[in-house]
Amino acid sequence: MKKIAEGVAMLEINLNHFIIHPTLIWDEQKAVLVDAGMPGSLDLIRAEMEKVGVPFEKLDAVILTHQDMDHIGSVPEILAACRKYWQSPAIPLRCTHTGWTSHISKGRGF
Repeated sequence: MKKIAEGVAMLEINLNHFIIHPTLIWDEQKAVLVDAGMPGSLDLIRAEMEKVGVPFEKLDAVILTHQDMDHIGSVPEILAACRKYWQSPAIPLRCTHTGWTSHISKGRGF
């Protein structure tokens, strides 16, 4: 984990020597994860969040930058883990100038 700025950290997820760096953005009330890592990354994501002092339960949204497996792989695990405290996850898609971007959130917006 590398803290970039106040409320921004680059997580380091090492899954079988395949290293990726999702970004965590947070404030006092909620956290947003940019990209979800490979399948099987949930426990590593939780541990990295704890290292910066952000409990996983604070996760309010996941932003997916694109569809590669190292960016979307743990989405099913994250959704399953969050179902306990998310009312009804929404998955809106937005078209950006670089392509499609989606985010998964509690439906309350950012």
